[in-house]
Amino acid sequence: AVVSTQSGHYGREDRNERLSMRLAAFDAESLDDVPLAQQKEFYSVGMTPKQVTHSFIVTAEQALPVNYKLDVSHFFAGQYLDIRGLTINRGFQGVIRRWGYKGQGKFGRTKTH
Repeated sequence: AVVSTQSGHYGREDRNERLSMRLAAFDAESLDDVPLAQQKEFYSVGMTPKQVTHSFIVTAEQALPVNYKLDVSHFFAGQYLDIRGLTINRGFQGVIRRWGYKGQGKFGRTKTH
């Protein structure tokens, strides 16, 4: 959902008016995870605090109204999206750390060093 839009030039050489549009997603599991300033911003537009927010620059024609729910119908077939994800940040690990394997038991193991 769109949280806010702010106008400005944003360092562009052509000095055309640009808008910074801020989107938010995923309801926050706990209000402790959301800073107080962001909580106030969400409540001012009538939204519950969200877990993920991201801002990007758009032109005035591309701007969406505040509190607009962005869903699949906004995109068309064949359009490419840049999607980011977050992993556990462990890098390449062996089976014990990756899957929580506890190792061989105490009894019945014959080939251990």
